[in-house]
Amino acid sequence: MSCFLLPQSLCDELTETMRKFWWGERNSKNKIHWMNWELLCKPKQGGLEFRDPKAFNLALLAKQAWRVLTKLNSLLNQVLFGKYCRNNTFLQSKPRSKCSWGWRSLMAGKEVLLKGLFMQVGNGEDINF
Repeated sequence: MSCFLLPQSLCDELTETMRKFWWGERNSKNKIHWMNWELLCKPKQGGLEFRDPKAFNLALLAKQAWRVLTKLNSLLNQVLFGKYCRNNTFLQSKPRSKCSWGWRSLMAGKEVLLKGLFMQVGNGEDINF
């Protein structure tokens, strides 16, 4: 889940399997639905904190994108930048028509990362105009 973007159909199947575990049938009798599924997915204040597989997958991909963005000397970065980011930075790059599934997955994680990414100025020594 942390390396590749899962298809929506697989995420739906994972959610359905979790629901069947809690609400399935036993001895051809349906189990009691004590709470709404959305309430079960809420944080521990009122639910059981089940994770949405699609959102969890995107969060793990955003974590990988953050590693690519911050650990510039890693072997993975050197390979990816040599193949996909020759003329631009990671944040400016876009998925090409014939790129690998791993790169497309990183681009999906990058989109999630960009929603919460900001720059902290601090004392301003490292900022060039």
